[in-house]
Amino acid sequence: MSGDAGDEQERSSWATQAASDPDEIRRRYDAWLGDDGRVVDLHAPEGTGYSSLTYLIDVDRDGVTRREVLRSVPTGETVFREYDLALQVACMRNLAEVVPTPTILAHVEDPDVLGAPFYVMAHVDGRIPDDNPPYPLAGWLHDEAPEVQAAHYAHGIDVIAALAGVRPVDVGLADHLVRPELGVTGTDQQVTWWKDLLAWGRDGTDQPTIDAAFEWLDANRPPDPGRDAIVWGDARISNMVFAPDGTPRAVIDWEMAGTGPGEIDLAWFLWMDRQFTSVFGAPRLPGFPGEDELIARWERATGETAQDLDWYLVFAGVRFSITLMRVALRSMADGALPPDADVYRNHLGTRLLAQVLDLPAPGELGLMG
Repeated sequence: MSGDAGDEQERSSWATQAASDPDEIRRRYDAWLGDDGRVVDLHAPEGTGYSSLTYLIDVDRDGVTRREVLRSVPTGETVFREYDLALQVACMRNLAEVVPTPTILAHVEDPDVLGAPFYVMAHVDGRIPDDNPPYPLAGWLHDEAPEVQAAHYAHGIDVIAALAGVRPVDVGLADHLVRPELGVTGTDQQVTWWKDLLAWGRDGTDQPTIDAAFEWLDANRPPDPGRDAIVWGDARISNMVFAPDGTPRAVIDWEMAGTGPGEIDLAWFLWMDRQFTSVFGAPRLPGFPGEDELIARWERATGETAQDLDWYLVFAGVRFSITLMRVALRSMADGALPPDADVYRNHLGTRLLAQVLDLPAPGELGLMG
């Protein structure tokens, strides 16, 4: 091995350790701040996901302590093949006049600073609907009055409707979100991206439900609606920070952003709610309207008629299933799940996909649904 290769391997090993060690991050973040501030506290929030490393940092600047949120590229076994921090930062900066987004304080691509590229946001005070346990089953939103639940859900639909009216080129995001090498239309680009992710991320595992669903999608592709807009990607209320009255204060998690028709986000929003009622058998929260009312609200806000939602719902199910596949494989690699579990192909996403497409169930209700 040449000296350069050895140096790079050593640097990669150090970076992996540094980017996931809170004590090391605190020390290096303090050093990076220099005379601009001092770290008072650094910790990972409860329930932080697998897609990125996230830390809450209290920083003292001239005697005033404010909270910042640091997100960095994950290390080790990852959920997604690529992590474009510049895309996420650009979305939050360029869409601030369309939907509420956090203020970006810094974006650093140099891995020598903390061990991996990162960006820092100003912390937004508010409440985020729970993922663990899911908000339809327990938590603060589950316990709220129906009118408060309804306000949160309605504002969630309003956010994705606002994005559906904005083209990437109109807000300086074309270079980040439009991927002509993946296809002509936004839907083409989205499908190709997810097929590539499946091919890379399945790690040789069998995925009968996802493969069958992709065959259905290819056989039933609807005509291009001809109105590619901003696609948030992970469009759900658990990626929004709310005021107590249900008003959104920040829209977060832009790593799945792209372009395509607004139905992509609308279908994902509906699918995320449907999975709990259809797979777990949980009732809809009393304040949540039915799907028909939600679709009608989106149509009124966009001035468009939702087209081919059955297809976009299946596509949402495929995307969610691939994401859970990667979460399961990462959890197995980390030792958080048994190495012989079938959860990589039998989970919440594939169980609902099988129901919708009348496919054989991928297995019994298990560790991930």
